[in-house]
Amino acid sequence: MIPNTLLRQKARKALAPVLPIVLLCALIASLPSLISQTVGILTGGSLPMYVLNSIQTPDQLMALASDPNQLLALLRAYPESGERLLALGLSVLSFLVSPFLSVGLYHTLQCVLRGEEISAGTVLERTGCLFKALGLNLLMTVKTVLWTLPGLAVIFLSTWLLMLTRQVQLFTFLYTAGLILSMVLTLRAMLHYCLANVVLADNPDRGVMGALRESIAVMRYRKMLFINLQLPMYFLLLLVTMLLEGMLTALLGTVLSSTVMMVIQLVVSVYMAANSCAFFQTYRTQQG
Repeated sequence: MIPNTLLRQKARKALAPVLPIVLLCALIASLPSLISQTVGILTGGSLPMYVLNSIQTPDQLMALASDPNQLLALLRAYPESGERLLALGLSVLSFLVSPFLSVGLYHTLQCVLRGEEISAGTVLERTGCLFKALGLNLLMTVKTVLWTLPGLAVIFLSTWLLMLTRQVQLFTFLYTAGLILSMVLTLRAMLHYCLANVVLADNPDRGVMGALRESIAVMRYRKMLFINLQLPMYFLLLLVTMLLEGMLTALLGTVLSSTVMMVIQLVVSVYMAANSCAFFQTYRTQQG
């Protein structure tokens, strides 16, 4: 593989002349999610957020998981105002269209790395992958959740043992071990499937399982290379979020600071996506 520094340099050089257009494409790709989140915040939160906010302790989670009547009672208590229904509808719409827009953004970045001309409409050129992209992302989500089951089983076991034995130290040890195991397995699963959308963007005729298999094949023995490739951007995003957000809020106010933070996050996410595309294109070139 080409050294990560050269991959990052390749992505930066390719993006520099067309960065405004690429950022516009990225904004178009993230628009459904942004609108859904904004309306959800203004209306007090969508149904998933309402359910998550209602779960404060592991005991409540266990109670909802073991007793469907409690979950139904919680759902009935959800206020069905017109605004909340609008937020729910926008969440569903975002869920349906965001995957293919993400694939369209990767397609745009692949065109940039190949030196092809792009426009704001390039992000919409993978419209034919609407259902395929949705199925791919659903399958990745299911597979990632399945990877976390051993860790979640340890967490549920710790809660069950706490109710039986009241041994807090044992609960703390098992709960922490289960949490760490879940995080490690989730990271492993995410690394397995992280290039599936890039594969689909490169070849829209490829099937869902084919895209997953190729992503796994590319990432085999290359997980640490990919982590090292993206790590500087993750640190930059974390640094910006931790250090600048509070400062910008104090100087500019909530609305302007949120706008600035959104732009920064958009730029960082574009460079990270470009790095992923450069990583994949290098693999394809070496494979011939």
